[in-house]
Amino acid sequence: MIHTACEQYNFQWSPEDIADIAQKLKRKPAEIAFIVIDQADRGKISQRPGGAFGEPKKFTPEVREMLVANRF
Repeated sequence: MIHTACEQYNFQWSPEDIADIAQKLKRKPAEIAFIVIDQADRGKISQRPGGAFGEPKKFTPEVREMLVANRF
């Protein structure tokens, strides 16, 4: 019999997502992944519509261009 560990978790993060968050928080990517797992296990955070960055907001083209240029 084979046991699959942590199959209840969704590990579908792109390396760019984790690296981007880690860079913004000045932490190692592994630290970001572990705090997300820890906080989810404790019920402090849950899945949200749109994933880690939330649902897309409706911005004017000018604001959207600024956000994309600054990677916010």
